Amino acid sequence: MAEMKKKQKQKVNNKGMSLVEILVAIAILTVVSMGLLQAFVSAVSYNKQAKDKQRGINLAQTIMESYKAYTLEDICRQFNNVDPFVIYKGTHGIYSEAGGSVDAYGVFTPSVTNEYAFRMEDVRYDGKLFDVDITMQPNTVATSTEEVAKVPKFNAYNDAIFAQPADEYKYVYQDAIDQLKLADMKTELLPTVDTLDKTKITIDSRQISVFILNVSGVDQVLVQVTYKYSFHDYEFIKSDDSRDTLNSDHTVIVDQSDDANAYGVYNNSVTRTTGAKLDNVFLYYYPAYDNELLGAKCEEDSIVILNNSGVQRNVYLVKQVRPGLSDVGLFNSEATYRPKVYLQGSNGINLYHNMRKKLSGAGVALNSITYRATGSAKDNLYEDWFDKENKILVYNVQVTVTDKQKGTVEVVLDGSINDR
Repeated sequence: MAEMKKKQKQKVNNKGMSLVEILVAIAILTVVSMGLLQAFVSAVSYNKQAKDKQRGINLAQTIMESYKAYTLEDICRQFNNVDPFVIYKGTHGIYSEAGGSVDAYGVFTPSVTNEYAFRMEDVRYDGKLFDVDITMQPNTVATSTEEVAKVPKFNAYNDAIFAQPADEYKYVYQDAIDQLKLADMKTELLPTVDTLDKTKITIDSRQISVFILNVSGVDQVLVQVTYKYSFHDYEFIKSDDSRDTLNSDHTVIVDQSDDANAYGVYNNSVTRTTGAKLDNVFLYYYPAYDNELLGAKCEEDSIVILNNSGVQRNVYLVKQVRPGLSDVGLFNSEATYRPKVYLQGSNGINLYHNMRKKLSGAGVALNSITYRATGSAKDNLYEDWFDKENKILVYNVQVTVTDKQKGTVEVVLDGSINDR
């Protein structure tokens, strides 16, 4: 009996959860789930923002590093479509630059304020589009500005460049062979340029004449090299097998009729209609030494620069090491080399030169430069053969990356470049 009552009591206490309890449980679960869901959504959103931010940072760093690889002028040339655009090699839209300028002939004109602004639109990076703005301003630190060498860059439209052929003596030797032929030297015994006995030939003088002209509005630069040479007891066999000796003086003129590319240095008759004009004249020449180390010796070497172009001109006269000379040969040749330079014409010349520098090393080279120190055709001499300028060496660079779709700035990166 007692056992039956116990079973009945257990059955009465075996009841389930009430509806209220279930609703309370669901409510608690809902509140907890909403918190977790909100945290999850927030985490996804934050993660997306972080990825967008990281894309912007990576893109800004890429462009900053690219800027550091080029000079300011190189960057401006790219943004002005003069050089290939490789600042950013990925996909991009239009790009522009404000501040400096580069003309159709590649001549760079810096900003008056030394401030520059660049823009690249629709830059695609890691699947997203950005707009990028870059600004450059001089670093305010005093050491960021320095007096440095201002070496002109060659421009085929605006610069005349004469590079003297290293084998120019061949014109003298060929003329000497022609003179032996005229003297009836036996044909089969006529020498070549290499076998000609150069110890019996003396170059009495060489004159390099440079003419800077303006003819009816056309800028021209012409170079003419005049050799005066002589035979000294040059023995040879004539066609009748008799022996003879040649002693005579001759003149050889080398100009654009011999090599138009080398000696017809500059003419803007065609290109002047698009803005080409003469700015600088560069003269690279090889000394004619008073020895026989590289052939016939030359007793007098002179350079005449005549400017009748209507304005004062910059002329860069550069003495070069002759190919084939040993160090000892160069040292001995430079020790006695004394060229004469004459500046002439109705207009002045700014002559940048290295005539006082010994190509063999330390020491002052012998030279004589005749110039006009006063008057309307006053000349100026610069022994460094280059000018100097106060150049800004360090620029502060700021790269701003904007999300193209959202229109919000993702990152602003500050850095600097060394414009040496």
